[in-house]
Amino acid sequence: MPVRVLSFIKKDPKISSDEFQRYWREVHAPKTVEYMRKYGVQFYSQTYMTKMEKDTINQALFEGTAATLEYDGIAHIVFSSMEQAKACWKDPGYLRIMQEDADFLTQGRQMCVSSGEERIIFST
Repeated sequence: MPVRVLSFIKKDPKISSDEFQRYWREVHAPKTVEYMRKYGVQFYSQTYMTKMEKDTINQALFEGTAATLEYDGIAHIVFSSMEQAKACWKDPGYLRIMQEDADFLTQGRQMCVSSGEERIIFST
């Protein structure tokens, strides 16, 4: 059964949003591809958020009434199984990458993990 992992990431306050996004996209992501392939990752995406984007969406969709999550990015990873996810998270090479990138990826990091049967209600 696929395991869907959402990681809500708060950047180091000492770096700009542009630098965080550039590093995450151009440095961190390419380093993880080998492990994504090795451990059967079906999907990996990054969502970048800025205060302007959060405020714009909140105002446009909810007329300013929705609570906004105070994160700078969301990683969305789908593993083919729980066993594959566990193996990836225990791999010394993957752990080394995560440690190297800790300044950008672990400030206030929270992770929400879900596993279950996905039912697509609408798709184009």
